[in-house]
This record gives sequence, C-alpha cells and structure tokens, in this order.
Amino acid sequence: NRKDLVDKLLLLNENNRFGISHVAFVDDDIIISSKWFESASKFLYEDNARIPAENHIIYGPIVSSFDADNELLQLYRLTFLGHFNASFDGMTSCVNIQAAIFPLALFRKENFDPNIMFGYEDVDLCNRAIYQGFILDCVISMKAVDTLCGISSLAEGGVQFSALNLQIESARLYVTFKKYLCIEKSKFKAYYFFVIFFLHLIAHLVKTRNSIANAFLIYKKSKVWLTLKCSSHETRNRNSNIRGQS
Repeated sequence: NRKDLVDKLLLLNENNRFGISHVAFVDDDIIISSKWFESASKFLYEDNARIPAENHIIYGPIVSSFDADNELLQLYRLTFLGHFNASFDGMTSCVNIQAAIFPLALFRKENFDPNIMFGYEDVDLCNRAIYQGFILDCVISMKAVDTLCGISSLAEGGVQFSALNLQIESARLYVTFKKYLCIEKSKFKAYYFFVIFFLHLIAHLVKTRNSIANAFLIYKKSKVWLTLKCSSHETRNRNSNIRGQS
C-alpha cells in the first residue's frame, strides 16, 4: 500500500529530521539500471537546475532489456475517456509508476487515493500533482526492465472479460470522473464523461459477446460515488463563505 508507505515516511522524516527531499517507488518486478539514481540526481540538480528539484516528478522508460536499442521517451496523453495515448509534444500527463521519483513536497499536499485498489492510481496522483504545479519529465537515461511485463495475478486465463479488465475499467471510471468533478471542477464534463463511458462500455460488451452485467460490476467496483464528497464539500465551503460575508 503506497499510501501507508508515504504516511510512514513523512512521519519518520518529520520526527528524525532526515532531510529527505525525494522518494523513489520501484516495483519488486522491476530492475533499474546501475546508474538510475545517478541519472536522476544529474537531471534534477544539474541539467534542470533552473527548476527547483522539489517541483519535479521524474521517471524513465520501461524497456525489455538494457541492451535494447530504445532511445524513445515514453510520454503519455490521456483522452477524454481516460485512455492512454502517446504524446508527441514533449509533455506527459503520467509517469511509469513502476519506477519513478517523487518530491516529498508533493506528499505533504497529496497522497495516493486509498479508494483505488489497482490501476490508475498513478494517473490520479499525477492529475492532482499537475494541478498543484508540479512538473513531470521522462529521463531517457533512467531505464528500467519489467521482468513480468504483461503478467498480472488478476488476469484469468480463458476468461474473456477478466478480473483485470474489471479492475482497470473501474479505476478508469473513478479516476477520470474524479478529475473532471474534483480537480477541474466541471460537473458538465464529469457527467457527460459518465454517460459516454457507459455507452462505450455497453457497446463493447455487446460487440465482444460479454455479459452486460459487467457494466454494473464495474460501477459497483469503482465506488465512483465517493468522488461526490469533494463536490458537496466545496458547496458547503462556498455557502459558509457567503454567510460569512452577509
């Protein structure tokens, strides 16, 4: 649980004054290059010294092997429906969470959402980080190898719409709806997305001859209704300010 790890790190850092500036997340099935941390330090404190290091979130490409001839930046753009697309403008909307470095300053403001069990937790955190003014960068020299690429304990062999599909779609619904409602504060975009999401989903289920009941399972698993709290909280604050001014 990344959220609990961050909470413990913040507590240790405050109590013992370790002076930690950044925290690295590296999954247990990831092998980072021998110069991964060195490359990160050089990028943060030398190559981009004009930008405060505590404002930077960085990550590297995930490759099949360190010998692979891969010099491409892995940059991402999210579509309106929350799907991943490649970005070609030098900017990215998300990181490779399997091997990334975050400034501790971010976690004093934001943390991983405990309502997301698996999938898109990196997207959600990056959405909020970008809103807070943090900068995301892919560093080509910070290569890492995924030893279990494409393998998940949630992927059930022989099942057309697996537990992995259900979890990823549930997370995409929750995170994208939350982005429009709670971060961009646009109820119109949030509910328009909600309708289009399920229209697309049901059409896909019919086309692939999967049970339409999966749409209800995805809604139930997503717990998307929990994001409504941010909207109601904002409304209460606005009403309190109005009463205070009157």
